[in-house]
Amino acid sequence: MFVNVPQVFATGIQVGLDAAVYQRDEPSPQFAVKVTRTADALDPNTRTLLTEVQVPNSDNALRPGMYLQVKFVFRRVSPSVRIPAAALAVRNGSPKMAVLDAQHGIRPATSGSTSDACQSRSSMAPTSNNSSLP
Repeated sequence: MFVNVPQVFATGIQVGLDAAVYQRDEPSPQFAVKVTRTADALDPNTRTLLTEVQVPNSDNALRPGMYLQVKFVFRRVSPSVRIPAAALAVRNGSPKMAVLDAQHGIRPATSGSTSDACQSRSSMAPTSNNSSLP
């Protein structure tokens, strides 16, 4: 079965990735599948990644031409948070962000910085450091 994966999810698609295939009007049963290959390039017209999954269908429950839904199981070690650049304080060359939790800490905003936002993975973890901006 071939699936056109939107660009926003394309970077998470890898050979061997787990997924589930089901009929939208009948979500049960779901068929466990794995990604077997991809086109490795986005279609410039649709901004999608052509991806192939192998569907076990020994009882012919799924017919050729049926519309099916695919739910990919992405592996995220730690979720990232997108922080607007206006919410960051830049001192001494490194962006920092205030986190309101039990410790009310100032933490470095790391990984994936752009001119309009920063994606932070490690900075949201609780800390015992009650530091202030330098």
